[in-house]
Amino acid sequence: MAEYIERDKVYNMLNALGGCGAEPESWSDGWDKAIDTAIEELDDIPAADVRPERHGEWNELSLDDQDEGMYICSKCKSIEFMPEECDIYAYCPNCGAKMDGEDGENNGV
Repeated sequence: MAEYIERDKVYNMLNALGGCGAEPESWSDGWDKAIDTAIEELDDIPAADVRPERHGEWNELSLDDQDEGMYICSKCKSIEFMPEECDIYAYCPNCGAKMDGEDGENNGV
């Protein structure tokens, strides 16, 4: 699975590592130039269209006997029918929330 980072945090880290005003042609000057090159390369990496992962949970509806197998998403309130013989959806088909609990630590309904 791909991992995503915040570009500004990388810029800040690289700027903290370089820019020491070294004498030209010294080892430190080479270090500064390497940091500058890394920053230029970072500028050329295209940004990914990423949104933070949402976490939710399925809450079983129990208004009457006819609601068996009906669940509501805790995030978007979408109602889904999932009979016993079906697996419970790992993600809400309406909003895309990962159904592992509001804190992301629950593995079931």
